Amino acid sequence: MTTTQDLAYSIIPSRPNTTITLVGNVSHFLFTYNNGKEIHNGSLEIHGHASSSNTVINDHGREILTNGAHSTNTVINSFGLQFLLSASHSSSTLINDGGIQYVGSASVSSDTIINKGGIEVVDRAGVANRTTINDGGFLVAVGNIEEINFGANSHTARVNVVDVTNISGTISNWQAGDIIHVDNQTSVSGDNSHITLNGTTTLSLSDLQAGMKVVGVASSQGGTDLVLAPI
Repeated sequence: MTTTQDLAYSIIPSRPNTTITLVGNVSHFLFTYNNGKEIHNGSLEIHGHASSSNTVINDHGREILTNGAHSTNTVINSFGLQFLLSASHSSSTLINDGGIQYVGSASVSSDTIINKGGIEVVDRAGVANRTTINDGGFLVAVGNIEEINFGANSHTARVNVVDVTNISGTISNWQAGDIIHVDNQTSVSGDNSHITLNGTTTLSLSDLQAGMKVVGVASSQGGTDLVLAPI
């Protein structure tokens, strides 16, 4: 049986600034250093029944995996962070300077690029695929979204949902440049306090940018982008 000491010593002598933390019964870990893993002045923390393979962590990057989480083909650069909760999965992920990825229980993220300062949150059995988050961008992909708050100084935020039925409640602080992407064709009606999507889903609007209205435009990726346009 591989021990904590064996795993640590297989890396640490040549990379003294590396930290590896293993929590739980070591016999349950699937940590495999020889399967393409490299850690350079970064840290990897694995909790029972989790696994990480083909991972590269550079310059203060950090990867944390909890029970049943699985990460493959991940590159985490300077001060980037990847945090995977129980039974979640992340594959083919690139996290650049200060980028953050949080994948909640039973959620999936794949083919993701998170650039400087970008944040991705995938939760409640949500799925995010082929996502690029640029500097300061923020994406949430969840099973259902009850409230959306873009933040008063956003202007570049993006939220992806599969269907309008995945959204409910109030959308706050929507500014020109923020996007809600829906995977299917979506019609929009309403005013600056409420909108109705596809004639069935009604959402409240709070602090919508003055002089703007919500419109649906065809997305280059398919489906509809809900954006703001001048009244």
